[in-house]
Amino acid sequence: MTEKGHEVEKIKLHRQIAEGTATPLVRLREKELELQGKLMEARKEAEIIVAEARKKATEIKRRAEEEAIIEAQKYYQGEVEKTRKEAEEIRKTVKKDIDQIKKVGEKNLQKAVDLVTKIVIPG
Repeated sequence: MTEKGHEVEKIKLHRQIAEGTATPLVRLREKELELQGKLMEARKEAEIIVAEARKKATEIKRRAEEEAIIEAQKYYQGEVEKTRKEAEEIRKTVKKDIDQIKKVGEKNLQKAVDLVTKIVIPG
């Protein structure tokens, strides 16, 4: 029954009760209509509450996704910076190693030339 039809029937029943022609069945029907009206109102309120809850849930999900992206970007940038620092440390260490190898090589160059010369030109 529509809300308008519900109201029309309710008015008719009130009239019968006011005129004193209402039977127990009429009174029962009036109570039934009253409860149906309350039920319809409760359904409307429930629909509004559910719609608001869905809207809030959508907003919470959107914000959570935004925050997750921001946190992921922060983490990524932190890891990139950490990796950059590690790479710089490796470059410094390798440069030191290369410089030391050059020094050892320069120091031993004459010994190597002398050794090769002895092998190639005996005597």
